[in-house]
Amino acid sequence: MKTTLRKTTTGCLFAAALLSLSVGAVAQPADEGTGTTENATYSDQVDISEYSAQPFRSAPENVSAPLMVTLAYGITWLLTGGFLFMLWRRNRRVADEVSDAQIRLAQLDRQLAELKARSAGDAE
Repeated sequence: MKTTLRKTTTGCLFAAALLSLSVGAVAQPADEGTGTTENATYSDQVDISEYSAQPFRSAPENVSAPLMVTLAYGITWLLTGGFLFMLWRRNRRVADEVSDAQIRLAQLDRQLAELKARSAGDAE
């Protein structure tokens, strides 16, 4: 059971990491080559006037909104379905264990009845 839980947790974390990477890749704006500060250090001075004079531009959308909503719902349903399947398997396993315990208790009850009958017959 611990192995199954570990595999399920690992799978969910892997899916979440892939999703966050794909969303992060979509959200990154394309580099236009206009004054990037990738090699700048803390001691370098940046001219703020060139940034404040430009109007606000949003990142280009590479993926449409309906596709993102569909992917979100799909992932949600897959995770929900996996969770319900895992619960069903655990419930079935517990039901089997209860059934086995009932069978074992019935066997022990019969053995106890036999021992009581023998001890009652020996006492007479």
